Amino acid sequence: MSLYLDTSTIVPLFVAEDYSNEIAAWLEAAEQVLIVADLAVAEFNAVVSRLVRSRAIDQASADSIRSQFAEWRDAAAESLENLPADIREAGKLVCTPRPKLLTADATHLATCKRLRITLVTLDADLQAIAEREGVPWAHPGRVPQSLKSPP
Repeated sequence: MSLYLDTSTIVPLFVAEDYSNEIAAWLEAAEQVLIVADLAVAEFNAVVSRLVRSRAIDQASADSIRSQFAEWRDAAAESLENLPADIREAGKLVCTPRPKLLTADATHLATCKRLRITLVTLDADLQAIAEREGVPWAHPGRVPQSLKSPP
């Protein structure tokens, strides 16, 4: 079985959060193929840039975080291309107003739906919609379920 990691699951691996260690331990114990899609890479880079803009980190730290992420992705995960069909399906998924589903999250969900793989997310709304759509999802361990994906 493969685990498709959305951005909410990836960011805490490289940006310290209270639950970063729990996520890392859960992923290591899962002993399954980890998948990181191109969209998650773009979102990850946007989150790191937002941290620089907000002065939470400096540019040198951002460069180091991005480098660590790229090395980890190359060594520990499989890369995946999101397809135009995923974006078309995401356009359908966002038509339901509740719970809230952002376009990027809908694209992650659509990709998992197409490939019939498990979505790993911290976003409770995304979990609910995945369940509604019949997409298997997982939540990493004891991490709070109310967390939202980074914008």
